[in-house]
Amino acid sequence: MLKRPLFSGICVLIYILQSGWRDRITCEPPSHQALIRKLRELEDRLENLQKTEKALKSTYEIINRSPAVVFLWRDAPGWPVVLVSENVETIFGYSPSDFRDDHLSYAAIIHPDDIERVSAEVATHSADPLSHEFFHQPYRLITTSGETRWVEDRTVIGRDADGTITHYEGVGIDITDCCNAQQALVQSQ
Repeated sequence: MLKRPLFSGICVLIYILQSGWRDRITCEPPSHQALIRKLRELEDRLENLQKTEKALKSTYEIINRSPAVVFLWRDAPGWPVVLVSENVETIFGYSPSDFRDDHLSYAAIIHPDDIERVSAEVATHSADPLSHEFFHQPYRLITTSGETRWVEDRTVIGRDADGTITHYEGVGIDITDCCNAQQALVQSQ
């Protein structure tokens, strides 16, 4: 099999001939029409893959322009980050590479006054085998500049077929402006 994408009819023809593809009924090498059908089938598959790739790129760009940061955490102490969207840098000041290779865990950026409650929420939902997702009460994260940002977080618990937790997926939305507006309203009354 070829190791590179099939971008031309010649590559497809070489692939078909190298693979030993034969007509199912006659066991003969493929006819001209059969090669054309196979080529069209492979071109359709390539077109669908390209459309999917374009949609994924668009989704990635939308996420990175939004106030929502996407995280994927391992089920381990401190919730080591496996994946984080690039907009974590514009929102919280951390680069995605700050989280790679266990240099910085998610728990390390949660405000010290909130970490116990957030941990308890994770533990409570993780202990329930029927729990697959939950919303945290808003909590604070500390940015690289030391600023406090309020976050609304929806977490999905990843479980294997046996119900064992494999990871957590989260979307954290910066709600600091909303919290500050609410606080200002309360103080003005």
